[in-house]
Amino acid sequence: MAEEDLFAQVKAYLTSRGLKPGDKIETETAMAERFGVSRHHIRQVLTVMVQAGILERAPRRGTVIRNFDQTSLSDHIRFQFEVARFDVAEFKEARILVERAVLPLAVRRITPAELAHADKTIEEMLLHLDHPEEADMFDRDFHLLLLQACGNHVLEAFSGVLTTLFRSTDYRRPYWTRERILRIAREHRLILDAIRQGDAQAAVAALDAHLGSVKLGILSR
Repeated sequence: MAEEDLFAQVKAYLTSRGLKPGDKIETETAMAERFGVSRHHIRQVLTVMVQAGILERAPRRGTVIRNFDQTSLSDHIRFQFEVARFDVAEFKEARILVERAVLPLAVRRITPAELAHADKTIEEMLLHLDHPEEADMFDRDFHLLLLQACGNHVLEAFSGVLTTLFRSTDYRRPYWTRERILRIAREHRLILDAIRQGDAQAAVAALDAHLGSVKLGILSR
């Protein structure tokens, strides 16, 4: 049996078992018998799954289903995006659609600590007016915080879209001026004020104005 086929079969089997994070899987010997292959082949497949973050080897427990790691998932998605080299316009479109979708959830679920953190990102942008590249990172952090505040781990995983876009120097360079940073900080404040007031419609409208959704043709006028 080809290693790729064995990997797919083992993964399908583990998924069908309804295992939860922390649950122990069968021993290598039992799985080797189940799939009619050697323990060596099973060990190779399980090692790949450990490296992929699907499984982990726990002391005195054997191999278990790994706990969900949203950061690792986001990193994996971001890596796939970077390797695929999608067009920047596609990233911009995806970014707007994702942020617009999560914002009403963020308005309902954002915590006082997250509001304070969002305030801090705006303050840091203004403190770094003479270092626009650094200010740009706080711009990114503000938007990542909105994804986090939505409280949906699946949606949070798409932070890779946003992070990849901000890593594009050619795309971000035009924003590296004092005037742009000041404008962005003001627009962030409008978004955050609407969130504080619990007004999802106003928050989305402020986000649309900030990201230029109509100008990009994503929304109708």
